[in-house]
Amino acid sequence: MNSTGRSSNKGMEGLALSCDGNHLFGLMQHLLLQDGERHDGGQSRGRHCRLVQVDIESGAVSEFVYTLDSPENGLNEITAIGPDEFLLIERDSELGTTAMFKKIMKISLTGATVLSGQPSLPDDIRPVRKEVFIDFCRPSFRCPLC
Repeated sequence: MNSTGRSSNKGMEGLALSCDGNHLFGLMQHLLLQDGERHDGGQSRGRHCRLVQVDIESGAVSEFVYTLDSPENGLNEITAIGPDEFLLIERDSELGTTAMFKKIMKISLTGATVLSGQPSLPDDIRPVRKEVFIDFCRPSFRCPLC
């Protein structure tokens, strides 16, 4: 059983190019094995997911941490909207009326801890700042296409 790396079927879930075209960002769907605790027959559980930044010219890699609202949630898709700002999807795995968490989050890398080559997360991590951009489960949300 692996003790580091991605959980089975929970790898890189979204890619985004920075607005200036200098960096590629890769979003992990869920936490890495070393960033959580093992439960339920070896399943890793936690809330800290990594966002990988690759400098396209030099190949230098840095990482940031995104904190999920719930360890049951996962991440999908990411797009750059500014120099250090992105939109991404945080969601639960439920469907229809059982869905409780389906949100587009706006995040900022400003002030977040920059990780480089660290196999596990430090205790004093400052995750990216996030705020709700759209809450699809909010009763007043109406899809303009529906």
